[in-house]
Amino acid sequence: MAEFFPTDVLVEILLRLPSCARRRSRLVCQLWRDTVDTRTTTEIRPRTVVATKESVHLIEDLPSSSSDSSPTGSRDLWAGDAFKGMHLVGTCNGLVCMCDNRFRHRQKPGGSITLANPVTGEALAIPPLRHAKYSWCSYLMYGFGYHPATGRYKVVHVPYLSDRVSVFTLGEAAWRTVATGSPKETYDVNTGIVSVNGAAYWAVKEPAAKVVSFDLGNEHITYIRPLPDELSRPGCWRLTEVRGRLGIAFSQDDKTEVWVMEQCTWSRWYSVQMNKHQLTHPNFTYHGDHVLTMQWQPGRGLVLHKHKPSDGGNKTQRVVVEIDERNEGTVVAEFKTNYSSHQTFAYVETTEPLSVYQRKK
Repeated sequence: MAEFFPTDVLVEILLRLPSCARRRSRLVCQLWRDTVDTRTTTEIRPRTVVATKESVHLIEDLPSSSSDSSPTGSRDLWAGDAFKGMHLVGTCNGLVCMCDNRFRHRQKPGGSITLANPVTGEALAIPPLRHAKYSWCSYLMYGFGYHPATGRYKVVHVPYLSDRVSVFTLGEAAWRTVATGSPKETYDVNTGIVSVNGAAYWAVKEPAAKVVSFDLGNEHITYIRPLPDELSRPGCWRLTEVRGRLGIAFSQDDKTEVWVMEQCTWSRWYSVQMNKHQLTHPNFTYHGDHVLTMQWQPGRGLVLHKHKPSDGGNKTQRVVVEIDERNEGTVVAEFKTNYSSHQTFAYVETTEPLSVYQRKK
């Protein structure tokens, strides 16, 4: 096609396509993929979604000034109660993946998975995973990700103890199993599943602690070792996403250190001294600038704060956040809830239709 009109004309055509169609056009050929990636990219500022046990909240745009102390506020992501009480698994390009882990659905294997677009109001039910067992933490065994090179969305299910995982590709008719290539391993549910830059990550704790990397393109599994030495100390850790990179947040007493994978090496990026606060997860940064924390307060519920980090002064500790009674950060929003558990995700609105992913007959 390049023989008939120059690349500049192709760029003008692609810029007039909706973002969802533009992403799919990357699959036409190498020229189109390079043109979309280098000539049609537009920066869309993601917003923050906070999911509690009761509802999902979309945070209005955070104040640009640290001195602005007025709460930004939030609104429900959903219109109506269709998805109320469902657990958020993840978000990709404005599409939202949820697990129906509500009590009345306890007989459904593993909790049913639904994809939704809050902007268009569409929902797409995923076929049930027959061999999955229901538990209170079924939603923690699912991950949702997007592979930019193939343009495909995938839902991954990691069982508690198994030598294989299950994968569902949007647009296909059924789940598939992928062998891990290792004996049965115990999935560390408390660390969670995160999807970063075309790969899904989770941790196993037996026979030895390690992070599993699952490429959403070729579906190959590799292992990330060693882990930061600090994880051998008493404390707890979980996987997280930091500015589009895989991270580990290690908490001990009132201090949390965040390590980020850089060029196959773990580097310490954040050191956060807490005061009854906890880092939001799996996303805790906003625009790569502010650090977000959550605090549960009687009578107020969950209170979301933002913090401006200071320079740590050395390369192994890039930024420091100190939180005390005199400096609790800027209040962003409050959520009336009786539960302290929460999750945060980056979210961008899209009009991408879910109908194109209806199951093939």
